[in-house]
Amino acid sequence: MNSIVISDGQQSITLLPEIEFSITPVRIGSSSVTSNGRTVLDIIGYQRRLNIPTGWLSASDVTGLTEMIKTSPVLSVSYPVTGGKESGYFVFELPELRAFKYDSNGVAQWYGVTLEAVSQEVD
Repeated sequence: MNSIVISDGQQSITLLPEIEFSITPVRIGSSSVTSNGRTVLDIIGYQRRLNIPTGWLSASDVTGLTEMIKTSPVLSVSYPVTGGKESGYFVFELPELRAFKYDSNGVAQWYGVTLEAVSQEVD
């Protein structure tokens, strides 16, 4: 299944498969400009930045994610890529929460939950 799975090794939370998310490579290194105007880059590598706008998320999933991040912000993430699935360890920020409602079954839901994380590894 093409879902994003976030885990701390004890518990896992699987997000809906139709979520649109972004993976942005971020250059790690320094740059400087020489006296003749050329830019010199000292590139160490690239980190991946995940931005996952989850849409609707149950209150239990929000609570689980928040507790996992508070306990240890470094979590394992498995996510779909063009060649199948990829996984790695990412450092998470606490999620941004927007609006609360009850669905037709009376289950508490949060809308607009956005998860942001940066890979722990440098490629």
